[in-house]
Amino acid sequence: AEAKPADPLLAAVDQIAKVAKNRGTLAALDFVFACYDRVKDPRATLGDAQACAAQDFVVSKSVEDGKAKRESAEKTKRAQLIAQRVAPRIGALMQLKGMNQNQFNSFGLYLHRVAKPAYDKAMAS
Repeated sequence: AEAKPADPLLAAVDQIAKVAKNRGTLAALDFVFACYDRVKDPRATLGDAQACAAQDFVVSKSVEDGKAKRESAEKTKRAQLIAQRVAPRIGALMQLKGMNQNQFNSFGLYLHRVAKPAYDKAMAS
């Protein structure tokens, strides 16, 4: 058995990669939206929200890159429309959770440099 990543965001990325692999891209995006619904609760932490955002980012970026698992034309089109809105979605959620601009900038770098490569690796394995 593989060791669980100590980083909860990477654990979330691994989780969404499994969903995308097994059930497809739109199912992964549905999973992300269910996560967003949960973390809008005031009791949910910023960390919980960041996990959802990381999942959203990696799936949406793979759609934008044309690397998402191939699905029907209709599903692909829907996934593309959802993916186009990823930045405002993540921004709104982080704002809701009280993240400041500096935190947001470093989170953005993390998503690009750590989360996305981890997702690509998980999807390729």
